[in-house]
Amino acid sequence: MYILDEKPRERSFPKGDRLLVAYASQTGTAAALAERVYQHNTHNCDLVDLACIDIKDLERYGRQIFILSTFGEGNAPTKVLPFYRSLCQQSLNLNGVQFSVLGLGNNQYEYFCGFGTDIFNRLIQLGAEPRLPITKVNRNNAAMILHWWSKLHETFGINQAEDCEWSIGTVMDISERSPGEFEAALYIQSLQFSHAQSLLIKYEQEGKKSEDISVKIISEKNDPFTRVVIAEREYKNSTKPLIRLLSLATPGDKWQVKVVA
Repeated sequence: MYILDEKPRERSFPKGDRLLVAYASQTGTAAALAERVYQHNTHNCDLVDLACIDIKDLERYGRQIFILSTFGEGNAPTKVLPFYRSLCQQSLNLNGVQFSVLGLGNNQYEYFCGFGTDIFNRLIQLGAEPRLPITKVNRNNAAMILHWWSKLHETFGINQAEDCEWSIGTVMDISERSPGEFEAALYIQSLQFSHAQSLLIKYEQEGKKSEDISVKIISEKNDPFTRVVIAEREYKNSTKPLIRLLSLATPGDKWQVKVVA
């Protein structure tokens, strides 16, 4: 007679349903973003600096969000080196833990967001489950951060940022139809764009934020793509930044977009 093994019991966590928001910061950028996430979710989140955490605390939370800056050539911020060494050396039980990692860095370096990548891989080795692929943000790009935050809302149910009325448009392709006239195709996951005629674009380029720019759009019902046509003759004062934006944009770029009322 065969005796079936009992199903393994799910882990219970001392912190219950509370969510750990942990950050590693060199200049304060990651700390400020983590504080912002926490302030929107104080009812069910705990905020901690990884420079101060007890490594065993990672076993106490079933859901964890990491916001991690990179120092130098992809290294961990100086203050969190003891945590990093402990995480790499100690054996923890992270079975049942669900997590997300946001890396902040500069893609000019070869090991872009290297510290964040190392933490992501180590958590998986210890048994944790990534709810999202690692998100790597170049120069604190606001659209990428907003996109990541919206995914956290979907996966962990946390409250969104105050600027959640902006959606994210993913650049699919860029073409120059004639000198000074470009066409961009955006993928936007929102039905409100299907009948819109104008669109506000907010973007960052080379670490500099733009002003909100209004452009005409071409969209068709049930079409997942919205085409943005920018011609020099139609956009007088905004022509130069727009032309520069489109001439440097590449597929995969994220823009914040909003329907013009």
